Amino acid sequence: MLNLFHIQKVSEEDLNRMVKKGHLSRMDAHISRLPTEYIEFFLHIRSSYSDKTLNSVYYKLVLLEQIAGKTLKNLTSVEFDNLILQLESRYTKNSIGIYIAAMRLFFKFMLKRGYMTKNPIDEDFKFKSDYERVPFFLRPDVIKKIFELLDKRVEQAEDCFKADGSQISKDILVRMNMIRLAARLLADTGSRISEIKKITSKHIVQRDDGRAICRIYNSKVKNGGDRTRKVLLSENTVNALQSYLKLAPAAIQSGDAPLIAVTIRQIQYWISDIRDELFKKGFLEVKKLSPHDFRRFYGTQMIANGVDHFTVSKLMGQNSPASLRPYIDISEETVVKCYDMMK
Repeated sequence: MLNLFHIQKVSEEDLNRMVKKGHLSRMDAHISRLPTEYIEFFLHIRSSYSDKTLNSVYYKLVLLEQIAGKTLKNLTSVEFDNLILQLESRYTKNSIGIYIAAMRLFFKFMLKRGYMTKNPIDEDFKFKSDYERVPFFLRPDVIKKIFELLDKRVEQAEDCFKADGSQISKDILVRMNMIRLAARLLADTGSRISEIKKITSKHIVQRDDGRAICRIYNSKVKNGGDRTRKVLLSENTVNALQSYLKLAPAAIQSGDAPLIAVTIRQIQYWISDIRDELFKKGFLEVKKLSPHDFRRFYGTQMIANGVDHFTVSKLMGQNSPASLRPYIDISEETVVKCYDMMK
């Protein structure tokens, strides 16, 4: 690896020439222009982190210094508090957490090497407790609107396919059916997004009453939790599955490939797209909706309908009923019902 200390005095023109010839990465070219202590820091974390993480940390520290108006190694506690306030006006709390993590890593190294005498992040500063994400619980009427929206999109895709019969229209129709099925499975099974991706047609057994039993498998369950569990699929989900399988590739129909044959990031993008449209139409008060919110909805509805905590924890693949706390929301109707029982 090229020693970055040896190229600090190279001209900008020669540096660009080295990058073009492949002798030096663009990232190294950026780092080589930093002070010596910064180069030491990046060389130190390079042994532990990927180039992608290294690149992310670099640009975050550069941006933080631009916002702060001075180098981070000279930052005081008061200035750090002001920096946080400026970040709050620009970014979400989750993004701010990533910036804090980059600064923590930087300050820890600088203190250890003696480049800083005091950490500007006070010991009392607890970012996670101060900025803990409040769980978002879906209401039944919002769930209904989600499926109405997805059904409408499938109908529109079907009309387009019937009109021209092209391969592009068919691919869009298959994709719309897949999105609807993914949302149905998330709401019907209370599964994690990683579990949904493993379901194949072989895992689903049809019942005589129009519903179906689906086997969910999770390889990451620890501490004695059930790796495999069975959940019931509603009639609407079974209908969505049948519509999808009629158009899906042969490997998906036979069960050799997962039903939801896309990445987790793609599923998250679908849900974000649904969220944006619902928020625009006024069905969501806040612009929040993630795949995990369907899991919270599942647990909340189960408890609200009188299912005991032990059974719900088994259906959701939790190790114990105590693990249900973040997934359960006590609705106003439940509170009223509890007080009525006391009379």
